[in-house]
Amino acid sequence: MYSPIIGLTYKLLGNINGVKGIYLRGSLSRGDGVLGRSDIDLTILIEKFKNEKEEARLLYILYLKYKILKQIFPVMGEWEIFDEEEFYSFHLKNTHRGYLAKYWKEIKGSKPIFKIERVEKRDILTRIAWWIFETLPSAYWRGNLHTLLNAYLETYALFEYLKGESADPFPSRNKLLEDLVRKEKERELRELYSLRKRSFLFVEGRKKKRLAGWLYRKIIQRVFENRENLSCKPFLMEIPLIIKSFKPFHYLPRNYLLISSEKDFFQMERDIILAPLPLFLPYLRFLSPWEIESLRKYNPGITAISSSPFLREYLRTLAVMKELRYHIFKCLPVSLFFYFQLRLYLEKDFVAPDLTELIQEYRGNFSDFDFLSSLRGKDLILKGYPLMKKTLKDLLRNSKNS
Repeated sequence: MYSPIIGLTYKLLGNINGVKGIYLRGSLSRGDGVLGRSDIDLTILIEKFKNEKEEARLLYILYLKYKILKQIFPVMGEWEIFDEEEFYSFHLKNTHRGYLAKYWKEIKGSKPIFKIERVEKRDILTRIAWWIFETLPSAYWRGNLHTLLNAYLETYALFEYLKGESADPFPSRNKLLEDLVRKEKERELRELYSLRKRSFLFVEGRKKKRLAGWLYRKIIQRVFENRENLSCKPFLMEIPLIIKSFKPFHYLPRNYLLISSEKDFFQMERDIILAPLPLFLPYLRFLSPWEIESLRKYNPGITAISSSPFLREYLRTLAVMKELRYHIFKCLPVSLFFYFQLRLYLEKDFVAPDLTELIQEYRGNFSDFDFLSSLRGKDLILKGYPLMKKTLKDLLRNSKNS
């Protein structure tokens, strides 16, 4: 199923000027893909353009190709696009990503070798936090057994690595599942192993709910049991909660918060994760830095925590432009809001997690709001991206020098 799609992708992208390399990453590159469930995730290396408009033209061509492939093949996943400087800096300093690069399959260009033998603890904790806060709640509510099982297997391997009981933080999920089925001898694992072989098709509703709950509880229990390896003392538990108002985060008590996804707030009764701020912060700093400042408004226990690590992290990895391109491919308007947030933060030291407040603040501070907000589709890439990239590059350069 996947090989013809990858072959067509090469035909569409392989001869485009400016594209230096195309690499298949993720579970498919490691041989752990599940037919019909795993996405085709690509890392694309482009040349480093001196002119932002030339890069924007290339991005627009890639964007059109992506839209075509995604419409025909829903399993087409994320495209991460780096220029050469960002590419090597990002994967050398984000050791979890650089480590996994050895499993990539080259579609075009020679496979890069980063020679990372050990994944840093900070990157392991960020990955665990990503599973717990970004992925676990929504996968649980949707009953997505494929994603929940991946979270179960990877968090198991990561904690084994932190404890020094495994030399590989990202072993084959297929082999790990087989080993755990033999070792743990739990009925649920045997059922999940069988369902995975069948791509989780035709799972009866009550069975899906039961297995989703089992995986969810096991992952939370694992985090609690490994609290000494988290550089903090987290306490996680499941609690029943009736949600009567829509808010992205509910805070209680002093140093804990409840995590859920927006879709869940339309359900009246759910089990929600009660999570510690110390484990949540690595996730926020890396993926949602604006929330660190907003947390202060609700929880005095983190008033001493600064959001500056986010700026240092981005400068360390040179990931800003990669994120901007990622948002363009995911949803064009979102790339604009990402730019508004980042510019306000870098230039005015202002954080506005609320969309209305963000727009009002940006409009009041910068003269390009009307121009950027009027752009649609093709123009947002060809005219908006060059302006956004040049502005952010200048701000980051000034921040680094200072």
